[in-house]
Amino acid sequence: MPSFLDLPREIRDEIYTYCLVSPSGLIAPYLLPRSPALKLSRRQSKTSKQKQKQKQKQQLHLITCPEIFTPHDAIFQALPSHVFLARFKSAYLSLSLPSTCRQIYNETAGLFWKKNAFYFDGFCESGRGLGVARTLKGMGQTASRLIEYVTIRMPRLGAEYAVLRKVLNTLSSRARLGNFKRLELVWGEEEVRELMRSAAAGAEESQFYWEMIEDLREGFEGERFKRVVRLAACPVGISDDDFSVEEEVELYEMVSGCLHSFVGGKMICGGVLQWENNVMVGDMKRWM
Repeated sequence: MPSFLDLPREIRDEIYTYCLVSPSGLIAPYLLPRSPALKLSRRQSKTSKQKQKQKQKQQLHLITCPEIFTPHDAIFQALPSHVFLARFKSAYLSLSLPSTCRQIYNETAGLFWKKNAFYFDGFCESGRGLGVARTLKGMGQTASRLIEYVTIRMPRLGAEYAVLRKVLNTLSSRARLGNFKRLELVWGEEEVRELMRSAAAGAEESQFYWEMIEDLREGFEGERFKRVVRLAACPVGISDDDFSVEEEVELYEMVSGCLHSFVGGKMICGGVLQWENNVMVGDMKRWM
């Protein structure tokens, strides 16, 4: 009787890619409520029922479009998890295929880790997202060392940055002892606006900004994995002060240059490469 393994290897590889590679290239681990379970047997004790109910509260799912379905998306509150998963079948991946048999496991070895970047909305647990530290700890050292790419959507300046250095140190250890190769830090428009506002403010008002810069300097010192920083295009009207467009562009250039000097690698501003390995290759004046 014909089986899946009778298909040509090229076709099997396409199926593996369809099943294990995110269309967006991003994977976000979310905790979603488990689907309703069958009624428990009357023979089960109350303690056993309570334990099973506790285990069934949440289940990890790998979301493939985290920039659309953010950890705080209202859809996770509006729809039961099994309804969401049934309606948006392309919105998540399952790793059950490689465990089908040894041959499929060998043929798909490394595909999931090499083609997907783990995406985190901030450093800490938030909404349905687990955060970087908890995800790596929950995966254990063996599995977390297989991760090759990580993308972090940087949060607003605040207390959450207290774990930034710990996150960078954890990723550094995965680069030395595992397969980790690239870290990408992404600042959205509101976050860039806040960075510019903090850079222009006094010492007290910009405390979190300079603490972040110091953590980046120490966290990236001596590490060899690739670094990419993405900033939203230069926003207009960063504060209530009367900054001219030219002054805002200069401030934006100062912030991006400061970040690049401590992070290194590539600095992409508004989708355009501006800095690479401490060399300015773009022109910030284009954002005027």
